[in-house]
Amino acid sequence: MSGEFGGVKGKHLVFAVCALFERGLGFRVYETCYDGPETATVVTENDRVRFDILMKQETTEGGVHYFCECKFRSSIKAKSELQSEFKDFVGNALKVLHYVKRKYTEDHFCFLFVATIPFDIWEENISDVEYLRKLVDNPNIDLNDLITLSNHLKITIVPRWLIKPLLRLAEV
Repeated sequence: MSGEFGGVKGKHLVFAVCALFERGLGFRVYETCYDGPETATVVTENDRVRFDILMKQETTEGGVHYFCECKFRSSIKAKSELQSEFKDFVGNALKVLHYVKRKYTEDHFCFLFVATIPFDIWEENISDVEYLRKLVDNPNIDLNDLITLSNHLKITIVPRWLIKPLLRLAEV
């Protein structure tokens, strides 16, 4: 029962984030993980990586494609769990990095991690290549990949209180 409840809250967060970015910020969501079994999946030669949301921000230069992961947590006690999930997200971003870089070019993609509570990893951490190297904890990671990722990795917090108003916005 509790897993089902958590799944509903996670789903609500995904739809709230979609509403925030589509209705509030003018992005175009083109797939979520709830659209079907193979949706929001990036397929490379070696991996299949599923994200929660794939969306695009239109710009005068052609747009930026976002690969998003959303994590609902209701307690600040879940910080270490979120840190671990962020590490997994970074690992997934590295798996698809070469593919998205080829497909969208250097300035046209972003990996976005969305959580409902702060988890003590901040923008200054993820822009630090040495921090990412320690986080990934893989000595075989190419330094250039970490440099590229550090320029295309973002974190945002959508507080729990904002989810219901955003869901109402999505219904409009």
